[in-house]
Amino acid sequence: MIKNIIFSSLLVASLSVAKAQMLFPSMDCSSLEGKKINLPKDNNGKTTVLGMAFSQKAEKELSTWFQPAYTNFIEKPDANAIIPMDSYDVNCYFVPVFSGVLQAAAGKAEKKMKEGLDKSLQSNVLVFKGKAEEIKTTLKIDKTDSPWFFVIDASGKVLYTTSGAFSESKLEEIEKILNQ
Repeated sequence: MIKNIIFSSLLVASLSVAKAQMLFPSMDCSSLEGKKINLPKDNNGKTTVLGMAFSQKAEKELSTWFQPAYTNFIEKPDANAIIPMDSYDVNCYFVPVFSGVLQAAAGKAEKKMKEGLDKSLQSNVLVFKGKAEEIKTTLKIDKTDSPWFFVIDASGKVLYTTSGAFSESKLEEIEKILNQ
């Protein structure tokens, strides 16, 4: 009985360590402004909050994150505000992923995004065109109909993962990680 408890404890501990040490895979992206960015290498020594969508359905759910992410991670707080807002010095990106046959539609989708998005936010939207299987495997992405969110530290380690539409509890978890 004691052996089983010790073995179970060691197994749980080793799984926790393995998850904590997962590195975000290299992704060559381009912003809507045309700037080339390699994630996580080009994170400028900052933590990165990253939302990814692998399908049109996931893009719709990803859009539920836009306003809360903008307010919490992109918008600079008003120095003259009566109630000061927390400010995080992080990168925040949204990445639609175009792989396989969808790569052919990437140009048209990019043009549509540029037309519909404020110019000040275009640097926060990165487009990935290429093979996504390694990315999905490395990040253990099993559902592509939902968006995925990651918090990645300055060295590229994945600190937190969640998927699905925005919720206050998910935002609170992300903020908890950023406040550590």
